[in-house]
Amino acid sequence: MPKIKHALFCRILSYAVFGGIPIAFLIVLPLVFDAFPSLPDVLGIAIFILVALGEIAFLFQNFDVLVAMDAFLASTHCFQTARKYFPLPRGFSEKSLNGKLSRFGKKCDPLAVSPRPDMLRYKSSAPVTIYSCGIERIVMTYRAELLTKELYHSIMNSAVANSKALAGKKKHIFLDKEQKKSPLNRSTVVIIYAKDIDPRMKDETWSIVCKNGGDELTNAMLPCIIELRDGRCTFDSVRVPYIGFGYPAKNRGIRLIRKYVFGGKLPLEGESDRLDAEVKDLDTEQSLWAFYGQLKRDFREIMGADKKRFKKMSHGEIVEDDGFVYLKLGENGISLPVELDEETKTVDIEESDLWDFPKHNKVSKARQAQIKDIIGKYYRDRGYTVKFHKLGE
Repeated sequence: MPKIKHALFCRILSYAVFGGIPIAFLIVLPLVFDAFPSLPDVLGIAIFILVALGEIAFLFQNFDVLVAMDAFLASTHCFQTARKYFPLPRGFSEKSLNGKLSRFGKKCDPLAVSPRPDMLRYKSSAPVTIYSCGIERIVMTYRAELLTKELYHSIMNSAVANSKALAGKKKHIFLDKEQKKSPLNRSTVVIIYAKDIDPRMKDETWSIVCKNGGDELTNAMLPCIIELRDGRCTFDSVRVPYIGFGYPAKNRGIRLIRKYVFGGKLPLEGESDRLDAEVKDLDTEQSLWAFYGQLKRDFREIMGADKKRFKKMSHGEIVEDDGFVYLKLGENGISLPVELDEETKTVDIEESDLWDFPKHNKVSKARQAQIKDIIGKYYRDRGYTVKFHKLGE
């Protein structure tokens, strides 16, 4: 039985089982009737229709569970192929890497912001999907004898300013209407050569570089600290799960680092530098089928609990629980994911255009505006700065 610790294999297998086997059955069925011509054609047509309807009904009833399982397996695989830091390749040199980077894109003049990057390269490509109006990749390098937290933040402020100055520098023609309305897909890789690192910063290097990722989907800032003395490279190597829509900007940045710093392949042999599991106390030794069954039961319990919650709530009532805010308007209820930051007193809320109760019906634009006003006021009255965003933004 496949175990979920083999996340990539389980993901491929789930596609094969839940999609491939029914399709294979529908392909084999006509061959069976060719081998037994005495069987009536109407029987073959009836079986074909029943199998197709059964597959559609199964996918419809379990769509949320299958999507959640696929997202979990994709995310798990991304964590499995990431590390807190990587040993530099044998024979690595700053001069050699700079030589490779000098052939990437076009040279640009940096802004008069201190510290200035030693190298600034820009490359823009035309989009191939409707999810962006252009694909921009920027690489810049800095150098530090002793990298401290203060110097690191100064470098990142400089990098952000230089990256923003290049946004939309190259305009692409022949874009369709949807592409013109889409945002730029921008990846900025900031390579910092550090001869040494302040001991007060060394143990926090991983957590520090992970705080400069942008939204990761359309805009990603990827600092990459190369410790020359210790031969170590630290950057946020956790890719964003790709589910078939716009390719995440962060993943493009990781590909650049992998190609130019490591020659195309990240060294994943180390065990001590593995990342903690995204889901705590999860038994990765359980089979894919056991995990699917448990996930299905959990989903049914959550949906049942949400229905009970909305039935008890009154019109206009707001309830917060476990990273969600619940609002009931009339007979309908909606739940939105929220992220609270108590230090900055900000709240980030993900919008939705579907009711959660009593059915997943479409929410009108007028109702969506009303929902944002009510929930926004609820948090602003508590002293928070409120930001709404759509899924994927």
